[in-house]
Amino acid sequence: MISLFEEIDHRLLAALARMLELDPALAKEDALARLGRVADESGMPGAKLRLRVLAERLVRRGVLNPLWLAREGLRPYFFLANGRPGFLEQLVRHSEEQRAGVSHYLIYGDWDAFVLLHGTEAEASQLHTSLQMGAYDEPTQFTAERALVAYRHVVRDLPDQEVALSTDLANALARDFDLEGRGETRDRLLASGYVLGPTWSIEGQQPYPVVAFVGLSLRGRSNVRPEDVRDSLMRDEALRQSLVHLFQVRQGRPFHYLVKLCCLSMTELDEATNAIGFTSLGNVRFDGATLVVASGTDQLPMFRRADVASLPPGPDLTSMVRVGEKVFSRLPADQQQAFNLLDPGRQIAVVRSLAEIGDRIDAARLNASTRERLNSALSTFSRECIVNVGRPNLTGAAAEVTATVEGELKRLLSRLAYATYGKDPARIQKELKLPTRAVRNLALGKVVQALRTAREHDDFRDCAELFDDLWLDRVDRFVEARNRWAHDAVAADIDGLQLIDEAHRTIVEAVEISDWIEARLVAVSSSTRPPAVGAEPEDAGALDVARCPPGRDLSVFISHATADRDTAERIAMGLKAFGHRSWYTEWEMQPGDSILARMETALAQSDTLLVLLSARSVASRWVRRELNTAFMAQLSGHDVQVIPVIVEDCEVPELLKGIVHVDLRTDFEKGLITLLAAVRRRRRG
Repeated sequence: MISLFEEIDHRLLAALARMLELDPALAKEDALARLGRVADESGMPGAKLRLRVLAERLVRRGVLNPLWLAREGLRPYFFLANGRPGFLEQLVRHSEEQRAGVSHYLIYGDWDAFVLLHGTEAEASQLHTSLQMGAYDEPTQFTAERALVAYRHVVRDLPDQEVALSTDLANALARDFDLEGRGETRDRLLASGYVLGPTWSIEGQQPYPVVAFVGLSLRGRSNVRPEDVRDSLMRDEALRQSLVHLFQVRQGRPFHYLVKLCCLSMTELDEATNAIGFTSLGNVRFDGATLVVASGTDQLPMFRRADVASLPPGPDLTSMVRVGEKVFSRLPADQQQAFNLLDPGRQIAVVRSLAEIGDRIDAARLNASTRERLNSALSTFSRECIVNVGRPNLTGAAAEVTATVEGELKRLLSRLAYATYGKDPARIQKELKLPTRAVRNLALGKVVQALRTAREHDDFRDCAELFDDLWLDRVDRFVEARNRWAHDAVAADIDGLQLIDEAHRTIVEAVEISDWIEARLVAVSSSTRPPAVGAEPEDAGALDVARCPPGRDLSVFISHATADRDTAERIAMGLKAFGHRSWYTEWEMQPGDSILARMETALAQSDTLLVLLSARSVASRWVRRELNTAFMAQLSGHDVQVIPVIVEDCEVPELLKGIVHVDLRTDFEKGLITLLAAVRRRRRG
């Protein structure tokens, strides 16, 4: 996940690009002035100066008429594919490097990738064959009969009489629409319709944070012209704002039209897709199906020679070999010999499973006993998959990890209950509605039910947020999987590699749930042993945090790089364990949220901003350039106190060097106590 401030940058740039695209006569300077006034009126004066810095990255590229490209045999071809991990990325990356006009999107849905190729029929056929080599299912391919809208420009018919033009010059304008010394040629190409106009991009990519492709089918008996479809869609304000491409699909398979939407937020995407569903032409209604909501590359099509030979890349197996060798070296001698006798498909399945499970266990926050039991289950899984060349008996490994999770959950429930009610089993049974006083005798499902009860109970309100429904639902699903393994239902339904994959998923889920439990165990323990005021370290007083303004709740806003989210979560959990409200992106942001609106709300409710500093965060655009005087002034307007928190060795940004910091590098617990002490003093005033 990218940082909150990177998302804000993306949103600001997209708003600027859209304003310029919808009003071609508007100069960039005038657009900046308009958005600056909007920022002032919205109480975000810092955004105005930030926009001016960001605008330097926004450049114009030329949009070549797709009909001109089609004359040279370069048409849009579309592919939806599911593929083996890494295969699609390698294939598409190679295709992007070889030719302009190959765009690739990651799909949040039923497919792994969406690929758009502006190329020849032979190239499309070869790409389809290459995708088949690594696909789980047959890739879906369809072709554009005609482009009706390209980068917001209505596609114009070319003159009947063909004009001799330099394709090299056209490509130069596609790379830089404001090419110095080529103004007359550009105007001539625009007037003739060979170049449709400019589009704004960031380093060759579209600036919009939300991209969606919508398949459009027409329902009804009347035939309608493609131009009428285009005009009907463009009459709606929401679609006029977000519709960037409109393709008529050849022979209407798998639908009649393909729409590309570029939006500022998921809310805006919902409005646009709803508008498509409400559009109609007489008795013909429009049916829209959102294929993808994704991010990815976006290469503008240009003239080039057809290139079929370079499309199928040779597979790069170096990393796979390294992983295989690492897994193989860890196997006992008897398993190494047995592994070499397995068929290749099973070898790959075993290597993939053992590598991922081992890495997950190594990375998880586990106590020594839990780690030992999970590694024991991994050994059982390995032995059965390798030595038992027939049908592996994986029930034992699954039972071992489920028993581990069950024991840890019971330990968590006991610690939570005794921390609240002390040694009073009768009251624990009554308040948590348990069928027995002995927690160790509870079934796993009953333990989860008891945690849900505690989450809603007033006596546990200080730690209720530690037990969110998302994770409790995951544990419920894990219970169902445990029951299927316990009754041999899994082995009865599937066999072979599917059985190995199912056991693999069960073990990975057990590791992740155990990691979650361990974090809650630590948080519950911390919340029952708050440091005494007199025991605070001497340097805690070095943080001179201003008093909380009267009439406002104390809340801490945590700013961090994506790579530091584990540390950020530990801090957020520590704050919550001691009763302090915090705003942590991973917990607060939901799909479809407006980034700017949520941030404004959060800042309005917060009086402390923690900025986590690491080599990764300092290298990001936000920490390097975004912590400027303007934004600091904005934060001051919200009465927010900034506290730098150093999580690893790094160069502290200039704007933060004059502020006393918290150091978590050598002793996390001590640094956290320093931070908590400062926050408590502010609350006490």
